[in-house]
Amino acid sequence: MSGLRELKKEQTKQKIIHYAKELFLKKGFQHVKTSEIARGIGIAEGTLFNYFSSKGELFIATILPDFNLNPYKTSIENPNIKINKETIVEEIMNIIDYYLKELIRVEKSLLREFLSVAYSMNEANSEAARRSLMKADKMILQDLQQFLEYVQQSASVKISIDIEIFIESVLSFGFLQFNKYVYDEQFSYQNMLDQLRKQLNFIMNNY
Repeated sequence: MSGLRELKKEQTKQKIIHYAKELFLKKGFQHVKTSEIARGIGIAEGTLFNYFSSKGELFIATILPDFNLNPYKTSIENPNIKINKETIVEEIMNIIDYYLKELIRVEKSLLREFLSVAYSMNEANSEAARRSLMKADKMILQDLQQFLEYVQQSASVKISIDIEIFIESVLSFGFLQFNKYVYDEQFSYQNMLDQLRKQLNFIMNNY
């Protein structure tokens, strides 16, 4: 019996997400009300808040439904892989792509709304959006740090990296390119990766 109840709850949750996404795409985040979403799928507004604590949290669920990923599994510890500047850059790119590739399935208009909400200090829902950004940053940061610590400890590698500064540079470049991807309709995800790779190579050439 409890299994059926859980199934029904999950079905209701998915209905909320699906209908909310339709409205967000059509009207924009600011112009959609939770009462409108609830009414559209035939539930009370209070019931909707049993699933999502705020409109911001619901908006994030429509944007990043699959972002609860497992940590990235590096392949560079394979003894058959020669670690050098080129392989370090490519592995960093693999880590970034692993987390960001989920976002290319999201319409740019929704991503723009998401960033607008996250950066608005006066928006009541901005806290939830910022938390999701911090979660994504933390996951990428942890994987980059573990990978670079492995590189430093590898006896076959002669590259001395200030990990903290290096990661801050990588995240800054990544943030810049991601924003360009979101706000420039002609700038593709592949364009973003190519530009980020060039910037990483620039950093590595200074070590």
